[in-house]
Amino acid sequence: MTISSPMASRRSPFALSHGVAATLVFINAWAVYWGTAVAFGVTASHPYAYFPELAEAFLAGRLWIVPPPWTMDLTPYNGRWYVPFPPLPAVLMLPWVAVAGRDGVNSVFFSTLLAGAATALVFALLEAFARRGWSQLDWTDNLLITVLFGVGSVHWVIAVSGAVWHLGQESAVLFVALAALLAVTGRSPVLVGAALALAMLARPTLVLGLPLLAGITAQRFADSGVAVTSRSGLIRLARWVGLAALPLGVAAALLLVYNAARFGSPLDFGYTRQVLYDAHAAKLAAHGWFNLRYIPENAYAMLLALPRWEDGWPKPDWNGLSLFVTTPALLLLPRARRPPVVVASAWLAIVLLLIPLLTYYNTGYKQFGYRFSLDFMVPAVVLLALGVGRRLGLGTAGLIVAGVGVNLWGVVAVYGR
Repeated sequence: MTISSPMASRRSPFALSHGVAATLVFINAWAVYWGTAVAFGVTASHPYAYFPELAEAFLAGRLWIVPPPWTMDLTPYNGRWYVPFPPLPAVLMLPWVAVAGRDGVNSVFFSTLLAGAATALVFALLEAFARRGWSQLDWTDNLLITVLFGVGSVHWVIAVSGAVWHLGQESAVLFVALAALLAVTGRSPVLVGAALALAMLARPTLVLGLPLLAGITAQRFADSGVAVTSRSGLIRLARWVGLAALPLGVAAALLLVYNAARFGSPLDFGYTRQVLYDAHAAKLAAHGWFNLRYIPENAYAMLLALPRWEDGWPKPDWNGLSLFVTTPALLLLPRARRPPVVVASAWLAIVLLLIPLLTYYNTGYKQFGYRFSLDFMVPAVVLLALGVGRRLGLGTAGLIVAGVGVNLWGVVAVYGR
């Protein structure tokens, strides 16, 4: 199906260039995140950041770190301490650590910069969909959906954390959004794949987001008159996927080499020896890192968990909180219909990304909401933009505003204690 009816008449009345508009979104989003940290007095670098220490180690030619006094979630091996998590945030910190040293890095400030950039890229992605005529939304509607992503989801709480777990998620979602934007704007498949490969270097399972990028590309081909169901269309799409997969293979190889250099085995991330809470360690020892028996617990935390009531007031369940409570506008995702190739590919990406999340040994504790939802928030935002029609409407806007209110509650609950 060819879709090409850009909504030129509904562009911003301020006639801002796309780059300027995205920059303004970045500045305002960052101001909200950093302002939140200032308001709640949590501007100091998180004690469990660890990536500044890892960046320092890289600059010194080491893969192991000199740990702080605490070692929770680190991995001991052969008398040394390692950060088991994939290293992208440390790589991104290298210039700052090189100039200021590890103690000069503020992981919260760094996290808010990543989060602001991710939010700006989501806005740019939504605008690119509108320019192609794939969505029917104007800039104000796209800005409101960006608000959903930025402060109407668990992204807000995560953005202000600066902890090792959340820095990985922030780095990853930024590059997933960049990859999708590059795909929509028709950039080189190698460049698109490279952006997703960087996301892999923070969260390897995000390679499962590739179907979204392939679906976007297939729709671009259809718009240019090359149907994906034709022989030439299939060959062209297969060639595109093959080229996009090259950087993904490089990223996978780098992770395998990194593991082998640290722990003597390319498949060993160091998680099995990681210092964990007793309950998590017991689950890991009994059933492994991924297991089908974890699905009920994870599905409950993601879809069904509700606040607890204490002394007549709602309190978050720190094991998780339903997505439909934290981001109720996600209830509208099934309304997305066109363009069908993009819709189908976004759903496929979400389903694939859910497989490791649902079979993972913990729900993301301790957290507000279901923090792993950030892994599939980009395809979810795409589906929302495709499913709301010509304008958001009061109902959709109300759901977004409700999500902002719930996540403000989450920010207060997490950082106001």
